[in-house]
Order: sequence, then structure tokens, then C-alpha cells
Amino acid sequence: MIISEEEAISLIREKLSGVISPQTTVDVDHVEGEDYIVHVYDVVRETETEGGHTATVGWYNVNKLNGNITITR
Repeated sequence: MIISEEEAISLIREKLSGVISPQTTVDVDHVEGEDYIVHVYDVVRETETEGGHTATVGWYNVNKLNGNITITR
């Protein structure tokens, strides 16, 4: 059974529970072979009216076939 993108995101959120907040963004950036490449980051706003930036927590590979997670960057 192939793991969906949503399941991959859930696996990452579960693995990082207690480390990331519910507001942390967890997105599948792209697919490489049998892996989802998942970007985990926070959006940091300078002020309400001005822009901000992202603060990367990490990049992870989630294998589509077995759900194994590895840190990529």
C-alpha cells in the first residue's frame, strides 16, 4: 500500500510532536523516486503589515512504500 502525501505529513507531525507547534507548516515539496521530500518550516512575520521570512526546521524524506523517515538536510 502506498502512503499518501497527507499520511506522510501526519507521520512527520507525529515524529516532531513536542518540537514543532501546530502552526508549523509541513508540506510535501516534491517526489524523488519512492520518497516524498517534506519541508518543515515556520513563517516568521516582522510586523502585521510588513513581510516576513521562513525559518526552516528541516527537510525529511518519507518513503512512500514503508513510511520510513530520514532527515535529508
